Amino acid sequence: MIDSVIFTGSGEISDSVIINYTHISGSMGNIIDGNHEIKTLIIENTGNIGGINSIDSLLIFGKATISGNNNINYAILQGDGILNGYNFFNSLKLTPGNTYELEESKIQTINYRFYIRGNNCFPITLRSQNEGEQAIIYVPSDTVSGDFIEMRDIKAT
Repeated sequence: MIDSVIFTGSGEISDSVIINYTHISGSMGNIIDGNHEIKTLIIENTGNIGGINSIDSLLIFGKATISGNNNINYAILQGDGILNGYNFFNSLKLTPGNTYELEESKIQTINYRFYIRGNNCFPITLRSQNEGEQAIIYVPSDTVSGDFIEMRDIKAT
């Protein structure tokens, strides 16, 4: 197990590793091609997460692309986002003024809390990547309440 990884520039972690804390402050952070276990991951700009990863706490300030089969306990996406594949979140927070695109026919599971509150100045846009084809959000155990959301081709179950 690695205790801490800090990139002051762009950074990439590939293969399969276990890390307690990762902070990437450059223009791009990539966590790809592996089966990673990360307790805390902070990416200050654009972040790409791919593969089969287990992340306890995730914070991405720039555009986020999350692909594969990821299990994320708590995620905050502060910029636009793309969710591909089948991802599992316990809690997911999307932020006002951003657009989030979900892969059609794939299920994004949010087991506990789905925070999706835009405001009158900055709504949240939630849509399928392909117009006319539905993406799926599954929240099995909680009521979802949101404000100022523009949705297109989203099936909620």
